[in-house]
Amino acid sequence: MVASRTLSVRIATVLHDRLRAEAAAQGVTVSSLTVRLLLLGLDLPPPPEPSDGRIVAAVAELFDGLAAPDADLGLHRELALLLARTVERERGPAQVGAVRELRDLARQAAGESDERWRAFQARLATAVYTDEHGNPIEEASE
Repeated sequence: MVASRTLSVRIATVLHDRLRAEAAAQGVTVSSLTVRLLLLGLDLPPPPEPSDGRIVAAVAELFDGLAAPDADLGLHRELALLLARTVERERGPAQVGAVRELRDLARQAAGESDERWRAFQARLATAVYTDEHGNPIEEASE
């Protein structure tokens, strides 16, 4: 993960509204759009995109295997992908909370009796507690 800092600026309401509208149109956060625009204005290369890992792949596979998509299933899929990315990139309380929410959302979408749900649950546990080579992830001691 690229080191970062927080920057707080005061901008006109009309500019903020414009940034929100453009971010929504592009499907990104206002923060992501603002960083991209700053980099363009400073003629700097964009930061590397984080790659998706095993948990995102497991979520995509689970939802791709479910019944024909409807509006609710599509929304659940997008929320599950967002939570999966949080699980992959965070540690500590944020990761624990995201794992719980992701597990509940996936169970609701697939149903507990579905074999895909059980396979997903096993993949989630494996991905959270082991690295890509199957080695246990050790918690950093403070």
